[in-house]
Amino acid sequence: MQVFYMIIGRDALYIYENESAGYKRQYIEGNSEFHYQKNNIRNDLKKLLDILAEEYNLDSRSELIFSVIGDRDSIATQAVTSELEEYISKTYDLRELMPDIIKRMVEDTDFLLQDYGINYDGINYCLNDGTLQKTDFNLLGYTLLPDDLMKYIG
Repeated sequence: MQVFYMIIGRDALYIYENESAGYKRQYIEGNSEFHYQKNNIRNDLKKLLDILAEEYNLDSRSELIFSVIGDRDSIATQAVTSELEEYISKTYDLRELMPDIIKRMVEDTDFLLQDYGINYDGINYCLNDGTLQKTDFNLLGYTLLPDDLMKYIG
């Protein structure tokens, strides 16, 4: 079995493998992300599974297991998770992860996250009185990248 973490982005999937020192991004055919089209998600995901099975010398796709971090777009998340249903061991909802990430980052950094929030995938997330609020991208907010997000998983 080969276990991966997958972050669903607006138009790309980010694949990570758990290593002793953390998570390492996997490059798919030399690219740091795997681009997909929402209207062709089934074929794109089949291609991704075939590439991963081949790169890891697996007998079949059935040896692939994913933990999936959903996107802010529930339609994209639903499309990906329904196509990969048999390969998914766990799913994470970004809206449930973000409050904990913000709280942990406030403790760890001197950024003004309470005032400006965190930008991730084009949306600004801010905690106000314990409630997660989403707004448009804020130029003053801290931008969280997929690699940064993986630091707060697990």
